Amino acid sequence: ARDRRGLPALLSAAAARARDPRLLALAASARLDPLARVRQAIADLLSALAKEKEEEVREKDSCVQRSHQNELSLERYRREKADVTSKAEALKASISELDDAVRSLSSEIAELQLQIKRRGEDRELENRDFQSTLADQRETQRLLHKALAVLRRVYEQKEVVAGAGSAQAVLAQGTRAAPEPPPPGFGEYGEGRTTGGVLALLEKIIRDAGAMEKQVVGDEQSAQKEYEAFVQDTNRAIQSKQQGIVHKSNAKSQAEQELVSAEDDIRSATAELDTLSNTAGAIKLDCDFLIKNFEIRQEARDQEMEALEQARAILAGMRLEA
Repeated sequence: ARDRRGLPALLSAAAARARDPRLLALAASARLDPLARVRQAIADLLSALAKEKEEEVREKDSCVQRSHQNELSLERYRREKADVTSKAEALKASISELDDAVRSLSSEIAELQLQIKRRGEDRELENRDFQSTLADQRETQRLLHKALAVLRRVYEQKEVVAGAGSAQAVLAQGTRAAPEPPPPGFGEYGEGRTTGGVLALLEKIIRDAGAMEKQVVGDEQSAQKEYEAFVQDTNRAIQSKQQGIVHKSNAKSQAEQELVSAEDDIRSATAELDTLSNTAGAIKLDCDFLIKNFEIRQEARDQEMEALEQARAILAGMRLEA
């Protein structure tokens, strides 16, 4: 009887410590209900508390696992976003450099084309000067040849006349006294020496004019070859730069496509991070109280179960006494 009176007090004290209304109800039952019903109620409550304890352990483990997995996913997507962001920045820099390179090559091509145009204009002027000089030289030679031919005919006629006069002079010389010799230092006067000098001078001028024509033609040919070589070299340089533009334009297009893909990846990673952040908030809301109070709740439940075991022991003793 004394144990029967002490049982409600034991259960009430345990209910107060555990703040469990089920223990309080059990304490009331211990005062009123038959022992068999009280023993069954204690057994049922012990079973329920054991299940709650196991469930709480599972919930806590689940919270820890979910939080850990969520943090791993957050870290993975943070790295992924950082990587694709770095890649996107590198692609933007590459696209900018390729743009600058294409503009520079286009400017260089325009400059080379302008040089070809200017050299072509200069070459045209040089050729006009050449044509004019060549025409002058050939006209000069034509006139000189004509003058030389006229002089030769004139001098040839004079030589014929002079020859006939000499023959008559020889015949007449027999009847006349020989002329006095010229004074010392004076040569014999005659047209032959003067005639030969003029013709030789004209021939020399004609030769010089011909040589000048050859020189002018040679210079023109050299200038034309130099111009053609310049045009060929410059066109090769232009072609090389045009190929460079094609290559860099293709590289830019590829980089732009990769940038679009990288920006899509950034948006995708950002969306995943937002989702994971929301999940982390939900886990915190669900689990913070459980994790922070887990040890306290487990200890309280252990004390509650210990009190129930004591109560069950009391009931077992009462049954033995009976």
